[in-house]
Amino acid sequence: MQYIEKYWLRLWLIGIILLSMMIFLNRHIVNDITIGGIMDHQLATNAARVNEIQDSWMINGQLDMARLSMAIDLFFIAIYSMGAFGAGRVLSKKSSALYVKLGWLIMFSAAIFCLTDYAETICQNIQIWQMGGDDKMAKLAANMQIPKNIAFLISLIGIIIILFVQNFFMKKKI
Repeated sequence: MQYIEKYWLRLWLIGIILLSMMIFLNRHIVNDITIGGIMDHQLATNAARVNEIQDSWMINGQLDMARLSMAIDLFFIAIYSMGAFGAGRVLSKKSSALYVKLGWLIMFSAAIFCLTDYAETICQNIQIWQMGGDDKMAKLAANMQIPKNIAFLISLIGIIIILFVQNFFMKKKI
């Protein structure tokens, strides 16, 4: 835990870099069937739609790029979540009640993000590597979108607030 607390910013930034890589890769897996790229796969609520998306990637020579993006996502989830959790943990140890509350909120959000994004991404990876959609996994992955995105945004905005306050208002760094 001390490593995460000491290097939270590095972990978080590496997570942001991995997210940027996935956003870049997503441009290369967009086609007539998957206008939103990976997002379409994440939102597919049934096996038929998953199969349609995966078949379009195979036909268009984009399947390996989609698989790479989903594999990177597994690393992104862990690294970003550790960085965000570490930021929250450091903040929760401060003397200010406001920092403590923000720290706990970031830690909670990082944990929820980690759990929901792994549930989604593992379901996606199983389906894409088996080249077959599964109704239950597709539905589970799609249902993770809202809690995952809310938790991600809370942790992201919380950390941006930390960095802003640290760099512009505090003499001692967090």
